[in-house]
Amino acid sequence: MTDVNIACELLQDAMDGKFDIALVISGDSDLVPPIRKIKKLYPEKRVITLFPPNRDSKALKKNSHGYKWISEADLAASQLPEVIEVSNRQPLFRPKKWH
Repeated sequence: MTDVNIACELLQDAMDGKFDIALVISGDSDLVPPIRKIKKLYPEKRVITLFPPNRDSKALKKNSHGYKWISEADLAASQLPEVIEVSNRQPLFRPKKWH
């Protein structure tokens, strides 16, 4: 149901005027119908697709206003630090499997 939930939220956010440009992180062409609907109903809004590493969709590339791949380097640069100090609490540690 993840794709359905993303589609519903994307359409609702467009209707509520919550974005001018939406970034959709997916490689799943199931999201093409809501993108098409947004383009039809809200031509001033833009939907950009960000593909995870090693993912692609010709249909999303064709129907989005633009697209880009997220590289492994992008993901590595976005990792949380090893330890996050929180005032008046125990420190938070990044899970070892995320290293």
